[in-house]
Amino acid sequence: MKKISILAVFATMLLFASCKEDGTDVDCSTVTFSGTIFPLVDQNCNTAGCHAAGTQNPEFSTYEQIKAMVDNGNLKKQVLDDRTMPPNGSLSNTELAEIQCWLDAGAPE
Repeated sequence: MKKISILAVFATMLLFASCKEDGTDVDCSTVTFSGTIFPLVDQNCNTAGCHAAGTQNPEFSTYEQIKAMVDNGNLKKQVLDDRTMPPNGSLSNTELAEIQCWLDAGAPE
């Protein structure tokens, strides 16, 4: 009986250890450019010295400007693959998953 109890405790611990909440359960059907992606870009990228209007870097003020970064592969590479943008690394796993959903859908407007 003691062996079964120890086995049950071990199995429960293993189960909980494998159930990590990483915030990536995103309903991709709710991800839109205007409702999800642009607010994320506006908050994290459209800041002075980064991608705000009038900066030296590519501007991210419009869909077309952001889509150009999608089309040349830089958005996926820098944000999702290398995670070098934003430089402060402030995107959550949920935000990263939302961007991936949007890209997987073809980055629609």
